[in-house]
Amino acid sequence: MLDGQTLRHSSPLVDARERVDDRLRSSPMETVVIRPTGFFNDMGAYLSMARRGCVWLIGDGATHINPIHGADLAEGVADRAAETSPEGDYDVGGPQTFTQQQIAELAFVALGDPVRVRHLPAGLLDLAAGLARPFNGNAAALLRMFANLGRRDAVGTRTGRAIRLRHQPHRSISFSRLPSRCLRTSAVGHVAS
Repeated sequence: MLDGQTLRHSSPLVDARERVDDRLRSSPMETVVIRPTGFFNDMGAYLSMARRGCVWLIGDGATHINPIHGADLAEGVADRAAETSPEGDYDVGGPQTFTQQQIAELAFVALGDPVRVRHLPAGLLDLAAGLARPFNGNAAALLRMFANLGRRDAVGTRTGRAIRLRHQPHRSISFSRLPSRCLRTSAVGHVAS
């Protein structure tokens, strides 16, 4: 997980991932840890919410992420494995950085629908996690992890050449046709189906 060592105290889910990392590091094996920011196909959750008419974001939507396509991640892992001494931690992300708000807006643009985004304060998820913990520790851990995602950027080393968005069969969107508010901090490129 990106920034896992820093975030491990914030959620048992993060800590569990980092314990695996600890075990690998304490073994005699050469250890390479790849920490992706998030996968491009996970952005489909924004499209699903947009199809229902509203995208809900945790926090103010200003946190940044550069999601990576699985094919680009695989290529990056293969490149790292080919190095003579690849040992270490590697934060990897996709070629473009977006705010959560921009991703939500892009989902509506892809659908041709008006933008409707609502924001849920991250502190509210912390409160819900505290209330849920005595009854369901797993739900509380998940809520804490989502609250953290609403507070922190998830930007790794830029990797890959193209962002792929499958929103409709046989159709593609050119970023150059999107409203400028969607592209404030992102590079102009092409989204292919």
